[in-house]
Amino acid sequence: MITLSIVAIVGSVAVGLIGFVMSYDTLRGVAEDDWEFGPDLAKWFPIGVDASILAFLALDLVLIRRGVPWPLLRLVAHAMTLATVWFNASAHGSITEDTTRAAAHGLMPILFVVGIEAARRLVVQAARLETGTAMDRVPLHRWLLAPWPTVRLYRRMRLCGITSYPEMIARDRDLMGYRQWLARKHGGDLRAADPDALLPMEMARYGISVDQALALPERQEQAAADRATARRRRLLALETQREVDAMRAKAEQAIAAGDLRVAQAEADGRAAEAESEADARATAAQRAAQRERDLEETAAMREAKARQAAADAAAKEAAAKEAEAEQRRLHAARSAADDRARLERAAADEALARKEKQQHLTDIAEADLRRAEAEEAAAEARLRAKEIEVAALEAEDLARLGQSERKVRKVARLITAEAGGKPELLPLARIREVLAVSSDGTASTYRTEAAAYLAAQAQEQAQHAA
Repeated sequence: MITLSIVAIVGSVAVGLIGFVMSYDTLRGVAEDDWEFGPDLAKWFPIGVDASILAFLALDLVLIRRGVPWPLLRLVAHAMTLATVWFNASAHGSITEDTTRAAAHGLMPILFVVGIEAARRLVVQAARLETGTAMDRVPLHRWLLAPWPTVRLYRRMRLCGITSYPEMIARDRDLMGYRQWLARKHGGDLRAADPDALLPMEMARYGISVDQALALPERQEQAAADRATARRRRLLALETQREVDAMRAKAEQAIAAGDLRVAQAEADGRAAEAESEADARATAAQRAAQRERDLEETAAMREAKARQAAADAAAKEAAAKEAEAEQRRLHAARSAADDRARLERAAADEALARKEKQQHLTDIAEADLRRAEAEEAAAEARLRAKEIEVAALEAEDLARLGQSERKVRKVARLITAEAGGKPELLPLARIREVLAVSSDGTASTYRTEAAAYLAAQAQEQAQHAA
């Protein structure tokens, strides 16, 4: 093969060079002598004609390699090939006058173009093999021996994109064998066959093999089951997200309400404190005014008595005045002490009331915070339960469990989550609600089977741990 390739390459290059040189010399001479191109342009005319063939064919190969072929380039290259053959053949007179001379001048350009076309076919085939688009040819003897079936076979190959001729023959044989088997199975009447069994004959026109056609119903059922599972998961995820959003909104609302109550309580406390302080100040002012009036009245009365007694007891005036002054001082001091004591008791009572109000507000805020935390923890627990439920459903879908087994495992999860792993603590009403059953006997049966399932799981885990 290497020797043949070397001989082909060397021979093609030699033929191409000889053809190009002969075409160049012929076209240059006729362009200068007969077509009046002039000496300078006559040198470039043959290069433009022959080089255009190489350029257009090479560009056509580049576009094919890039996957954007343009058939116009090849048509132009073929037109230039016909032109150079015509120019060479008619360069020394009419073709009909001396056909031998015309053939001699046109032969080498024809061989030159044939070599280029052979190289083009090789490059195109290599590109198709690389991209997997190379199409096998149908043998000539098949066209001659069975023309009409061959036309149908070739049409299916092209329409279905089947590039291998042996693969197409094998598919036809499998289809024929299956048809014969199905006819024998139903006594020669294919109409009695199941529609799924007729799929290979129906789908053959679309390039689908017998095995692929028979597997279509199962694939479609599996695809439908997968779509249903995906839809169920999306709905469950959407429901879970809605519940989570509702719980979060409720928790935020509770927190906001608690903050509002705290702010309202603080405002009420400040208002009560200001009101108490104003009342205390008003009471103190009233008491002071009353003491002043009492003092004035007492002084006036004592002054009148003193004046009356002054006439009878002049000797005792100084002592009486001194005793009276001392008594006034003692009374005033005692009254002031009583007022201070009352003010201190009022201030202490007011401080105690503020402290009790503040403690009450703190207790309310702490209770609201604990309630919000409890609701958030409950929401997180329900979210984890939903996630566990989704994971369990996915595992059950993968395991392809039946409806009864799924219900048993669902009850087992309820026992673990709500009854602390003790089946007898899970009420039958709860099982009826979750499984949508109306009988306590059915619910009890599911609870018994779920307990057995949990016991088997525990035993299996203990064996693994051992």
